[in-house]
Amino acid sequence: ELLEKLLDFNISDISSDEHIFTVTCPMSELEKIKHTIIDLDLKIEHADLEWVAKELVNLEDNQSNKVINFLEDLEELEDVQNVYTNLA
Repeated sequence: ELLEKLLDFNISDISSDEHIFTVTCPMSELEKIKHTIIDLDLKIEHADLEWVAKELVNLEDNQSNKVINFLEDLEELEDVQNVYTNLA
């Protein structure tokens, strides 16, 4: 039913994990899609803009561990709200 209602919108991707659906769309479609989902009496857990990498990067294990540790340290900083990466 959700898919049918959203076919008219410019949606890049819809994925599901049990009872949670993730809808990926352009910023210009976000509000329209939110209202459509609300009209279906579905709960929106959150609807935010996110930076999504177009290309993913693979690193060797030792490099990957260093980057992950760095990103974790960044997330712990009080002033940092979001951290994005294109690691695969």
